[in-house]
Amino acid sequence: MNRPSNFSTTFGTNTQSGTVTVEVHGEFESATVPPFEAATGRVVDLDPPAVILDLEGTELIDSAAIGAIMRFRRDLQAIGTELSIQAPHVYQQRLFEITGLQHILAPE
Repeated sequence: MNRPSNFSTTFGTNTQSGTVTVEVHGEFESATVPPFEAATGRVVDLDPPAVILDLEGTELIDSAAIGAIMRFRRDLQAIGTELSIQAPHVYQQRLFEITGLQHILAPE
């Protein structure tokens, strides 16, 4: 399975707060989990005080992506970093509700 060309994961750090924002764009599914995990591994190495996962640019999120998000959350918790997720689209919010993960969504 080839990685869709429209997928990307980028991250940047707020220099004042140290918070890292990770932006995901495109179809976030099993074929795109490896590049996501590579990028989020670098974020964990930064040992930031907080991380925001911004899913606004995603077109699709499947169960493999949910698993990758949960592993990212676990890795961050292990270093004492909080993860909040910005999922502005109704389908994303519903997905997190169905999976019982709505508690990690950032407040609107």
